[in-house]
This record gives sequence, C-alpha cells and structure tokens, in this order.
Amino acid sequence: MARYFVRQFFLDQYDPHAVEKLTQELLQRSSVLLPPHRSLSSISATNGCVVPRDQPLTKEKDKDKEKEKEKKRRLTLIYQMNFTDSNNHREFLYEILSDGGDIVVEEVWDGTFSVLADHAIIVYHTESCENTNMPLLTYLQSFDRLHFAYGVVHLHDERIDGCRSHYPMSRFVLRNNYHPSFFDRQHILEIPIGYSNGAARKINKRLLPPRDRRYLWSFMGDVASKPDRKNTLKRMHEIEMYENRSIFVHELHHWNDGQKMSVEEYREILSRSIFAPSPIGTVYENGNLPNGLGAMRTWESLEQGALPIIQSFETLDPLWREHTDWLYVGRYQKETIPLLVVRDDWANVKEILKPYLENKEMLDELWSRTMEWYKRTKMFTRKAVKKFVLDRLYVSRQWWTANEFGFCTVLVDNQYLTMKCKPEE
Repeated sequence: MARYFVRQFFLDQYDPHAVEKLTQELLQRSSVLLPPHRSLSSISATNGCVVPRDQPLTKEKDKDKEKEKEKKRRLTLIYQMNFTDSNNHREFLYEILSDGGDIVVEEVWDGTFSVLADHAIIVYHTESCENTNMPLLTYLQSFDRLHFAYGVVHLHDERIDGCRSHYPMSRFVLRNNYHPSFFDRQHILEIPIGYSNGAARKINKRLLPPRDRRYLWSFMGDVASKPDRKNTLKRMHEIEMYENRSIFVHELHHWNDGQKMSVEEYREILSRSIFAPSPIGTVYENGNLPNGLGAMRTWESLEQGALPIIQSFETLDPLWREHTDWLYVGRYQKETIPLLVVRDDWANVKEILKPYLENKEMLDELWSRTMEWYKRTKMFTRKAVKKFVLDRLYVSRQWWTANEFGFCTVLVDNQYLTMKCKPEE
C-alpha cells in the first residue's frame, strides 16, 4: 500500500539516496507548514522521518488533560453513501461506536465527497470510493491540507481489490472483510460484518427460548444464483421433524431480489426459529477470508436468538479455525466460539443437530451459552473499537504509517511525498 505513493508520485524506494533527496526537498520548500501533531521531528539523512512516541503526563497536567479529553468525545461519521443504501451498515456502526456514555456520534450523509470535519470517520463502500477521477483521494487531501485528523471505515471489500491507496494517510482503518495480509497492521482493525439495517432486535424485546419457538429452522435468501445453498437446503430438509414444529423457507433468485421479505417479516421469522443455517455466499479467489462469522445472516440470526449453523472452510482455508478464533476471540475476548459447525458439504448437519433434538436440556444449554457469548462479543467489540478509534483519532503524534509500513507520507504543495520512517527510540 505504501508502494502506491512510491509509484504514483516521485520517490523511488530503491534509490539508495532516496531518503537524503526527500529530506533536502522538504527542508528547502518554504511552503511546508506542518502542525505540532504532524511535525517532522529530527529530520536527518540518516534517521529519515522520526515518529515521536506519546510522552507520559506529568501529575500537575493530569487533571487539565483529562478535562480536555472529555471535550474530545464527539465522533463525526461522514457517510459517502446514501441513507437508504442497504450496504451502509449505519445501525451496526452506530451500535459499536456509541457506548451511551462519553461518546457522542454525529451522522452526516454526504455522498459527494465535500463535507469536512476534524476528528471525522469517513464511511464508504469499496465500489464507490475511487474511479478515474479518484474522488476519495482528492477528498482526503482536503483533510490533510487543513490538518484534520480522520479515520476510515472501508465496507464490503470482499474481493480484496478495493481502493486502499489512502490507507497510509488515515489515522486508522476499520474493515468488515478480512484478509491475513492485514493482521499485522496495527492501525487496521477488522470489525464484525454485523447485521443489516432493521435486522437488530428491538430494545426490550424478550428472546424466546427454544421451547417457545414455532419453527425448527428457517432460511430466507438467494438460492438460485448460489448453487451451494441448494445443497444446504437439501441437507436441512433431511432432518426429522422436531415436536411437530414446521420449517420456513423463502427462496430468492438473486441478491436484493424484489420478492424479498420486508425486514420486519424477516426479523419475526428468525425470532421464532430455533436454528438458522448460514451457508457460504460468494468466495472470491484471493478474496476475503471465508468464515461463517463473516456473513450478515449469522449475526442477524444471533440478534433474534436463532442458533446459526455455519460450515467448515477447511478446503478453502486450512487455517480457517485459527483465523476465525483470532478475529473473533483473540482480538476481543478469550473464549471458544460456541456456534454449530458442519462440513462444507453439509452432509453431517443431521448428525450435528441430533443430540440437541433428542435432549432438551442440551439444547437449552447451547442456546443460553450462545446468547451469552453473543452479548459479551458485542460488549467486547464496542470496548475494543472505542479504544482503537480514540487512541488514534485524538493522539498527538505523527502519521501512523511509520510503524505500519516503514514509510511516512507528507502532503506538500498538493503532492504526497514519501520517505522511509522508523519509530523514535
């Protein structure tokens, strides 16, 4: 990603004198005006760009610093999407960013790459961020000229080919699609994909236990354009009826089909289902990391108290369990994910469900354990994202690129200049 700047602008990273050349260039330009929190400290031909570490507060300044910090809790979410766009995830993002305490989240619906604000979080869909005119890069340059701090939320980069050239410019990046290449980037955090707008459980609505649910299982979604899901439904239909409960299936011909149910109906069916199969959608070669928790259907089922059934991805990613544990356990909490996992061909789903259908106590225990896990997961996610965002959006330090990419980027005379960096000792 840092190489984008190297290629797009003028610095040749393989030039042994690149650091010296850029250092002299920066020092000679009279128009270089860098604010204190982005100042180039101790520039030299040997050290390059040095990133100052946070200094501990002195006791006499602690109180004033804390008061100042309390005033800096407003987050402005600038959506470069329409309010009615089904992919904007506004409800889930609001839930994980607003803790109901010292954070106030303000939503601004832009869509034209024109609204600017300090300490902003820019939300965009991977398909709308760059074209031949590269509006996102031009837009973010305006933030840099004003020395505004900002982070980005990059949604639905499923193919892992969306625009990421601006990553080194952002204080932080939140992504809801995962790839191992991002795991060691400390300013990039993978967040759950969450639920679609309207699919969240209504406040104060009680979750029905399994014994009070009408449907043994339900599935509502695209089947025609995803052949693997036909096999999923075939295997699910082989399961014997449980206490005369019915099943509910509503098949669609493509994503966002006009025949889809209303979100209210969808939510109601899930709230009355014991199980909810969550089969794989589309897997792209070299795309996002496949895992059952990367599907909105899984999170929507959990929201309504249905037990999602996810499939193993060992044939696509032999380390998928390790990756999934890291994403949803290692980053947020330390415990085992209690979801039901079947083979990728769903051939053993009947075998997996049988013990729970034959033993009500086991089913009740699984349901209680899963719902408690989900509740904790959301709580830990909110805490982790809050700390991650505030630590980077308000910190008085230079660009995060030094530790992450080994390069610093500086906007000088409408050009991004790039040089090698290392953290200050």
